[in-house]
Amino acid sequence: MDLTCGFTIDLNAESGSYVTLELKIGPDETAGSPFNYEFATSGHNVYVITLYYISLTQPLTAADGSTPLIIWLHGAGEGGENPYVALIGNKVVNLITDGIQQYFGAAGAQVLVPQTPTIWLDKDGTNTYMGPEDTGRSYYTDALMGLIETYVAAHPEVDADRIYIGGCSNGGYMTVNMLMEFPGYFAAAYPVCEAYDVAWITDAKIDAIKDTPIWITAAKTDGTVPLFQGETDPANFSVYHLTLDENGDPIPLDNYSNALYDRLVAAGAADVHYSLFDKVEDTTGLYFQADGVTPYEYMGHWSWLYTLNNQCVDTIGGREVTLFDWLSQQSK
Repeated sequence: MDLTCGFTIDLNAESGSYVTLELKIGPDETAGSPFNYEFATSGHNVYVITLYYISLTQPLTAADGSTPLIIWLHGAGEGGENPYVALIGNKVVNLITDGIQQYFGAAGAQVLVPQTPTIWLDKDGTNTYMGPEDTGRSYYTDALMGLIETYVAAHPEVDADRIYIGGCSNGGYMTVNMLMEFPGYFAAAYPVCEAYDVAWITDAKIDAIKDTPIWITAAKTDGTVPLFQGETDPANFSVYHLTLDENGDPIPLDNYSNALYDRLVAAGAADVHYSLFDKVEDTTGLYFQADGVTPYEYMGHWSWLYTLNNQCVDTIGGREVTLFDWLSQQSK
């Protein structure tokens, strides 16, 4: 089926890196829909193949070295060969919203979301997880760095002194791995529920990254990369029951984000922050538990929700600063 529409857009922005088409949506508006329901034939929604032709009345120019680059590394569930999964799987699109982009100046920040064919924690390219007995170096380490360097070289508007790297779970592991494998390259990092095993952390690696600004995010009820003693509910694998001490407090483990943060602090890291949430709850006011009052509780591993909603806050220099406000201030 061919659907054709025409419209004219006036571009008045004095500067920018991209052109964004904001198409009207509604029950009778088809131009902005990626799907078309073929009632008479297949009875399914099918993708609409769209082509947009943009004519410029004046040439576009890009300023050199003016735009920071935010890198997001996906979790294990978003690996594969469909990049849209990595983009929309965990609300990564929030990185391009005004709420986050506002911190990065008029030109904003570019966002790069690489995708691995398997998992970042792959030891040999066979989709096999590394264990504590391994080195902790990802099979995709050099490939990812090659992609980043190629992207930066192809985009002269990117400021090489303001490249930020972060990601969740498998991607949190890969964030730490890239920091340790290429110390000094990234201006700052924001690993979330990261899975870099304490067995791979050495004093030399910590010493190499202690001067890199790092903001870590995790939750106490994370049963996937446990930070506190507990056990997964056998009837519901998404629930992690914490073990409490005699004072009713959860018992910390020396691994993953706990170990990374403690080792960095002990090494004298001056700009390291740790947003450790008790649990991961809905903060939109839209979703509740069965009582209709208590906010819905997600798996404790899903702490990336706080990161991508820019809800990680720390007091720095006497004022409350959000993660992306802090990130925007970092430069080599």
